[in-house]
Amino acid sequence: MKLTKACNLDCVYCYESKSENNIISESLLLKCLDEITGISEDTTIILHGGEPMLINKKILTNFLEKGEEKKREGKKISINIQTNGMQIDREWIEILKKYNIAVGISIDGHEELHDKYRSTRNGKGSHKTVLENLTIAGLSGLDKNCLCVITKDSLTNIRHIFDFFDGLEIQNIDFLPCMTGNVHHNGQITNLTLSPEDYAKFIIQYYELWKTSKSSYSVRSFSDFINILNKKDSVTCSLIYPKICGWEVISVDTDGDVYPCDSFAGIEEMKMGNIEEDGLEKIFNSEKIKKFQEVANTIPEDCESCIYLQYCFGGCLYHRYFKTRTFEAKSYYCEAYKKIFRYLKKQ
Repeated sequence: MKLTKACNLDCVYCYESKSENNIISESLLLKCLDEITGISEDTTIILHGGEPMLINKKILTNFLEKGEEKKREGKKISINIQTNGMQIDREWIEILKKYNIAVGISIDGHEELHDKYRSTRNGKGSHKTVLENLTIAGLSGLDKNCLCVITKDSLTNIRHIFDFFDGLEIQNIDFLPCMTGNVHHNGQITNLTLSPEDYAKFIIQYYELWKTSKSSYSVRSFSDFINILNKKDSVTCSLIYPKICGWEVISVDTDGDVYPCDSFAGIEEMKMGNIEEDGLEKIFNSEKIKKFQEVANTIPEDCESCIYLQYCFGGCLYHRYFKTRTFEAKSYYCEAYKKIFRYLKKQ
């Protein structure tokens, strides 16, 4: 659920429009909760943006209190928040702890690498503030969960990145390949996009360091690949059977527009409906989402005879759409996944 499109950072690789500052209204936020819990007994809500911590704390607290009411009625609700870490203060920490909200903080490694891509609006590096707030969160009893975007510069800094996170005493980290271009940049893939070869290289080399050091923190990227090889569920949507996209997973924009996932947000042809105008039940029964589900169940021709189809089931729908704007292509990161699967099967 996107709380706002506004942000206090000016990240180089961000796909959000720099000019949009929409913030979700309190009435829409509460409506979303009613709609979601009205069709689901067990729900995970991820709050993000923009920067979600720019929302008025009172509005969010009202939303969280209503979530507590739903729980008392028997609904299972887990709420997570993904933040750039700049706004975390004592008041935010108390809110996160009171309502048992899991927090993920974006940090791309050591200061030089992080600040190259994640600066403030006035061009100042954000690393120092984020690291201080991450430390405060940990000392306050919150788990330190990190999200790191992998760029081309990460490839020459793998050891440095590993040493940085290994010394942070974090609980969990996930690595996200930088993908910019196509639908968000006038149809062109920018040179910031991490190639499949480089993505596989980073994951494999970082795994070697992590395995050898016997680090105590978990790496979601690794556990997902390993779980898939062992025919267990993944927790990362891009590595789960794509049938869940637009069904078990949806994205709600600040104006109530519904998309199959956040990667498709803002692409008009991928809009499934609007929560305020249609309601979720109507959206899930619409012809548009049924057609999307047909696409999700269609395997690209290039994948039909692949030995790894049993693990990826055709791959992330956005990764298939990313380069060609169709779902007939195989995943942009197909070759990376093959390399990673081959490597892990030997371990």
